[in-house]
Amino acid sequence: MDKNERRFPQNRLLAYLTRADYLRLSEHLEEVPLAYRASLYRANVPIDYVYFLEEGVASLVNTL
Repeated sequence: MDKNERRFPQNRLLAYLTRADYLRLSEHLEEVPLAYRASLYRANVPIDYVYFLEEGVASLVNTL
C-alpha cells in the first residue's frame, strides 16, 4: 500500500474526493515543505504544480 493510500487527506478539497478518485490522484502527490513567504506562483509563468495546503495560510496578491 502506498503512503498516500494509508493516510486520510488533511486538505479539505482532497478529503471531499471519493476514495477511488483520491487513490488515483495519490500516486502523483508528494509532501513539500514550504518556506515562510514562499511564492507558489508567478504572473505570466506556466503553472507546473498545484499545492494542496494541509495547514497554514496562503494569500493571493494581485498588483494592478
